[in-house]
Amino acid sequence: MIDVMRWFAVIAFACTAACGFHPGFGGGGGGGGGSDASTVDGPPDSPADAAGCRVVEIAASDSHTCARQNDGTVWCWGYDSRGQTGVDPNAAQTCASGLACTETPNQVAMPAATALGLGDQNTCALSGTDVYCWGANGVGEFGDDTMTDSITAREITARAGATAIQGGYNVICSVDAGTVSCSGANEFSDIGDGSNDERLTLYTALTGASVLGKGYQDTCAIVSGNVMCWGSNDLQEIDNSTQTRASPTMVPGVANAIALAVGYQHACALLSDHTLSCWGADASGQLGDNMTTGSRGPGAVSLPNVVQVAAMNEHTCALDTSGAMWCWGFQYTGTPTQVTLPAKVSQIAAGSFHDCALLVDGTVWCWGYDNYGQYGNGTTSNNVVETPVQASLCM
Repeated sequence: MIDVMRWFAVIAFACTAACGFHPGFGGGGGGGGGSDASTVDGPPDSPADAAGCRVVEIAASDSHTCARQNDGTVWCWGYDSRGQTGVDPNAAQTCASGLACTETPNQVAMPAATALGLGDQNTCALSGTDVYCWGANGVGEFGDDTMTDSITAREITARAGATAIQGGYNVICSVDAGTVSCSGANEFSDIGDGSNDERLTLYTALTGASVLGKGYQDTCAIVSGNVMCWGSNDLQEIDNSTQTRASPTMVPGVANAIALAVGYQHACALLSDHTLSCWGADASGQLGDNMTTGSRGPGAVSLPNVVQVAAMNEHTCALDTSGAMWCWGFQYTGTPTQVTLPAKVSQIAAGSFHDCALLVDGTVWCWGYDNYGQYGNGTTSNNVVETPVQASLCM
């Protein structure tokens, strides 16, 4: 059962502090979660094969979500503090939170998109080899040597050629031919340049990467099966110390990684045998080891046949080969618990206090907190709903 009082206590912080995850660009990336999910293969019956109006990719961040339809259109909804849903915050609705939000999916004008990548208060999308971003850019997150927000999709020529893009808290990273480049505030040394100095233009943190994972205050990538991370490391989300790692550092005890999900002070790697290894903070059971204390290094999660993983604020979700979605941590339990959905799941996405699933029929369902319109069905409420609600897409 969701601890509603604790949810209220942390929502004010997390709604300005967490990030979204886009699927890894190696091993079949391009599906789900933005972001919040990293994917390798997928369950059968992909919605991309269905006729008519269908969603083929979802991505979630702190309190907003975006979907890509099979015609390349991008639709976003939820928290709109800086225009991350493509709506002017001054003209947006006022949700149950009392702040700006977009209650139903808004189509963002841009060329046909091929992939999504969300940050805390900004959104990016790929269109072939071109990159477009909108929302918060006050500390140079876009990487185009500017510091102005944008409520419309702005082409970021400095990131042209990127094959994946993800955002964190005031930092955006992208990958081009295995090179990970980041820009933004760098408050947590998550750009990887050995400092915590702000960067308005791209800095090359790492080469030879096959998968990117961007978290709230840490960045990770897979290089030859090894996981390299940089950033805060406050709770062992990088290595066994608690020292900031301002340059890429290998995560000990993780090998043969093929996908990543990096949350708020914890991370998980999907291994080549389709099992999970998670590490970092575990106060809410987000490591899946049925413990809720402290932090620790990499450990196995008792869940086989995993094909996608997503992580966010104090919780983790995974998708298995049967199309079942499992979650653990805050709002769930300390071990993987199956989420009841109307049909098999194709992709998953994790927000700070809401989660979403893309079903094989191309519909999107969300649950959790809805105070910023996270469900995408025209409602907002301070109530917490554990039963998935269908978003108003392709209806």
